[in-house]
Amino acid sequence: MRNLESPQLEHGYTRIANELLEEILRYPLTGGELRILLAVIRLTYGWRRKEAVLKIREMAQVAGLSERHAKRIVKRLARDGLLFRRPLSRVKAVVGLNAFLGALPFRPATR
Repeated sequence: MRNLESPQLEHGYTRIANELLEEILRYPLTGGELRILLAVIRLTYGWRRKEAVLKIREMAQVAGLSERHAKRIVKRLARDGLLFRRPLSRVKAVVGLNAFLGALPFRPATR
């Protein structure tokens, strides 16, 4: 159940390096892409992991997107190198954030 009081660190937090967060902010992302990236960060770094076995359903639910839309975005982010993804089955994969975002070429902002 959601706590309706003000958020507190005692209830959990997600630790991420400032440099990594700044690279994400500089990268031209659509709203859905940013939501999926933040969902992956929450589901990995939020549990003190760099990668996790995730289902599209989990990522979609955290990001507030349909599974179909989330699946397309995850594939695109993996193709563009922002996420790494190793499929385990049709519905789940080992997923994580590419920690070397600064080495990626910028893509055009128009999509």
